[in-house]
Amino acid sequence: MSKLTDQELKTLQELNASVNGALNNIGVLEIHKQNEIKKHDEAFGRFKVLQDEMKIKYGNITVDIATGEITETKEDGKEEGS
Repeated sequence: MSKLTDQELKTLQELNASVNGALNNIGVLEIHKQNEIKKHDEAFGRFKVLQDEMKIKYGNITVDIATGEITETKEDGKEEGS
């Protein structure tokens, strides 16, 4: 029976380890991605609830996120005075 040379075997083992390492890293990244998607979905859901609460309290408005300044908007979404 034939056998690989020591160098061929070493190269094959190194490449196999590299492929397996990359697959493992992809799996870890995919889990991290799914966790971040879940965080985004939860935050966006809370954002929408707050947005609905503000609409009930203040009506149709636009809020400057940096200052908290409120601008009333028309029903079509345009700011008053535009």
